[in-house]
Amino acid sequence: MISKPYLVALAIIATLAIATETRADQSELLFWKSLENSKDGDEYCAYMASYPDGKFLSLARIRARKYGGACINSNTHGVNNTSKDSFDRSDAKQSFFTSDIYFKAKKAFDSKDYKTAIRLWKISAEKGYPEAQGFIGGMYHAGLGVKKNYKIALDWYRKAAFKGVAQAQLGLGNLYGDGLGVKKDYVRARMWFAISANTGNQRAQFNLKKISLRMNPEEIAKSEQLALDWMKKHNQL
Repeated sequence: MISKPYLVALAIIATLAIATETRADQSELLFWKSLENSKDGDEYCAYMASYPDGKFLSLARIRARKYGGACINSNTHGVNNTSKDSFDRSDAKQSFFTSDIYFKAKKAFDSKDYKTAIRLWKISAEKGYPEAQGFIGGMYHAGLGVKKNYKIALDWYRKAAFKGVAQAQLGLGNLYGDGLGVKKDYVRARMWFAISANTGNQRAQFNLKKISLRMNPEEIAKSEQLALDWMKKHNQL
């Protein structure tokens, strides 16, 4: 057994959380910079929907009112709840919207509200947010908020892994190495550990050394070539 599945999944989720901790402030600033000179009131409504406690909330509210944003109630000069539909009118802001949901899900996870966390992450994941896809893989791997399902974990890890998420690549290696949700395959497991390790992932580097002790030179060489071919194809060298 390469590792204890529950602990591995928790480690993957925790590492993803640390790696993305600073993105909330960065995404808010980028969002604001993208619309600070806009005269489209709905874009300011979109900002308020994504960042209800945002640094530019007061100014966004003023501009939403000035430019006729749909979220503004003209009778009370307040802000109505901004619907998802009104936000979705601005495709350029969609990635920030999913990012906002992603961080709300992380907050729910930190509060051990796993069902809410995975429900929100699925919204982000289905829109293509890679780290969210990796989180869902970890949740199904560990059985947090959902019934443990290694095959579903495998599918979500794959989605994230092919977008370069090192922790998801590590997760795939663990599932292949332990034969969880897929036939045990040390060559394939080592391949994914090597790919993840190439990004500097220390756990993957450790697992790479560990699994190599169970393999013969031919198997190691095959896994090395598979990893190299994959990294060349997906620009991860």
